[in-house]
Amino acid sequence: MSKHPIQNYQILKVIGKGAFAIVYQGQHQKTKEIVAIKQISTDMQEGPHKKKMLELFSQEIEIMKSIKHQNIIELKEVQYTSDSINMILEYCALGDLEKYIKKNSAKNRLAEDEAKPIILQLLDAMKILRLKNVVHRDLKLANILINEQMQIKLGDFGFAKSVKNDLMESYCGTPITMAPEILKKNDNYDHKCDIWSLGVMIYQIIYGQPPFIPKKGTVQDLISEIEKQIILFPQQIIVSSECIDLIRKMLVEDPKKRISFEDLFRHPWCNTEVIDLRKSFLKTYAPQHQEFLINLSFTIQQQNNQLISITRLIQSIENKYQEFTQICIDFRNVLTKIFSSIQLNIIYSNQKVCIKIPDKFHYFNYQQELLIFLANLYETAIKYNNSNILDFLDLNIKNYQITNYFSIQYEEYTVTLLEEIKNLKFSEEINKGKSLIQVEDYKGQNKFLNSDLNTLIELIRDRFKNQ
Repeated sequence: MSKHPIQNYQILKVIGKGAFAIVYQGQHQKTKEIVAIKQISTDMQEGPHKKKMLELFSQEIEIMKSIKHQNIIELKEVQYTSDSINMILEYCALGDLEKYIKKNSAKNRLAEDEAKPIILQLLDAMKILRLKNVVHRDLKLANILINEQMQIKLGDFGFAKSVKNDLMESYCGTPITMAPEILKKNDNYDHKCDIWSLGVMIYQIIYGQPPFIPKKGTVQDLISEIEKQIILFPQQIIVSSECIDLIRKMLVEDPKKRISFEDLFRHPWCNTEVIDLRKSFLKTYAPQHQEFLINLSFTIQQQNNQLISITRLIQSIENKYQEFTQICIDFRNVLTKIFSSIQLNIIYSNQKVCIKIPDKFHYFNYQQELLIFLANLYETAIKYNNSNILDFLDLNIKNYQITNYFSIQYEEYTVTLLEEIKNLKFSEEINKGKSLIQVEDYKGQNKFLNSDLNTLIELIRDRFKNQ
């Protein structure tokens, strides 16, 4: 256990060791929150080395304090003692992405559609770093952590640097993902070194190994492999042309010719509108998960209440008029099937997640079904010259708003668990819920349907008004 006591926290166990620090799992003594504690010993010999290390740690702390983002590890607080610096960090229970893939994928790689939601979260984190002019300089799979909510979190800013000038100097990072301009110890480099590292990581995730492998295992050998600029894309692994194009543009040896962050974020592969969550490697989860389920339960319950009202109104008169009875029964049967399927659009940043349950989603358009119902009633009323159809118009069932297609908007990158929705049970807190946004014009038809409905209603009233 730690020989340096940490105020308000109990040390539970060691979860990692680095060259300069030990990382513990800890727990707040009052709130019981589980955290990660990065403890840096400052008890070292005075000299240039200690000065450099303290500068790095100080820089890491300042950068993490300045960045708040859902895909970046949160620095909760810092405690200083006479011989240590203690960084209290957000805890990620599922460890790092490198180990997670090895543990959960037999082929040690992910299919493109499984990898994409992970990579897009990572790119979201990089957007804020770019905005803050921060270069990470040590991007690798082992520095991508996963929390219990299945969000990825970029961590370990030990080598990160705020870019005050366009260029930087120093040799740091992890060789296999390190940009060639750093490996060659060029006098200077810029933020594009992170683009190279991201390209290596994307290739690793999808192909199961780095794009450049030094045969002798030396840095010089790695440089030689990179200089050949031969990137293999095995045909047995199916990858889209857009993804391959992106990787090629990221892994250009000359940083001046390498894709910029701005073009990277705009690349077609990074801006696909719909992500299929059922194919996601991580069982994705929304931080607003419980609130969302309550709201979904509430919304469906509200819709069901409307259906019950409509059914009762129709039943109140359908048996009075034998000619209309079967038409009413057919319409009520249609209403009972509305929630046999649902579609949810979850919208965030530049992405839209579409969930259909079941896969063969059938959109329920209440106005369309009502138009068919009234048209059938009208046809029968003409046949039997039955003016009682006016009683159905007086029910005002046109005013109800019912759909099985909903939209949710989140500020953060958030998605929800499919299994939770499939096994949805109404929440006990349903009365505290809020209605989700209804998408009532799924195919842009309702403008015309409304016009047709109004025309039909006026036609019926005019036809039977004097009977």
